[in-house]
Amino acid sequence: MRVALDTNVLISAVGWDGNERKVIEKVLNGEVTLIIGDEVLDEFHEVVQRQKFSFIDRGKLEQFILLLTHFSEIVHPKEKVGLITDDPDDNKVLGSYLEGMADIILTGDEHLLKLRTFEGRPIMKPARFLKVLCE
Repeated sequence: MRVALDTNVLISAVGWDGNERKVIEKVLNGEVTLIIGDEVLDEFHEVVQRQKFSFIDRGKLEQFILLLTHFSEIVHPKEKVGLITDDPDDNKVLGSYLEGMADIILTGDEHLLKLRTFEGRPIMKPARFLKVLCE
């Protein structure tokens, strides 16, 4: 299964124990293939440097980034998506989804979750994904 993750899922995975980290563990175990767009990765690098995330150990963060780049398919979306107008940055993950031919998008972002599907494929929270994966 090919899974595209939004920036908020990546930040939650590195900052807290929870469903987002469990998804990354599935990636590391080879159970799912992680698709990350270069723009999403750039956004993650920028956002995680903000003061509110200063509690994240920098060594742990660097190790997480190395794991991401090693265990992920990094894609460079050619097609720009303009579907979400309220927060155009959210379109980056949709472009990654298309370019990487992902089966699903995992996010906590309400703009994306409101869509429920994109190009016939589901958009859901990590908790729902883990539940479906285990069924």
